[in-house]
Amino acid sequence: MKAVVARQQPMTLTTPSDVASVSDAELLRLMAAGDERAFITLYQRHQGPVYRFALLMTGAANVAEEVTQEIFLAMIREPHRYDPARASLSAYLYGMARNRQSGSAPNSLSMAAPKISTSRRFMSSESCTCWLPGGRTARR
Repeated sequence: MKAVVARQQPMTLTTPSDVASVSDAELLRLMAAGDERAFITLYQRHQGPVYRFALLMTGAANVAEEVTQEIFLAMIREPHRYDPARASLSAYLYGMARNRQSGSAPNSLSMAAPKISTSRRFMSSESCTCWLPGGRTARR
């Protein structure tokens, strides 16, 4: 007697109620299989927080937009790089954002927001030293 093996059909997202109940890991798996709606759902869930994180890190909207775009493009190209056993998708995306902005655009980052010295001798309300792009300093 032959054993009958039922094949499970791949899950597809058809209604908004389907989307709310699906985990990020499952959405990423569906996206890797070509489900466009799964990518849209992941993007809608994570784009805002990732963009805000990048904006806080850089202080420049244009750099934050580029970082966010690069992260989601990388997720499309290499969805297998995310391991749900190691971290949540949010943590993975924040890590990618941190790595992208610190490694890929150092000049853009230094232009985004001047660094302010916090050494004791400049902590008085009368003066502070700011490092500007190009190694210049400004004293207030």
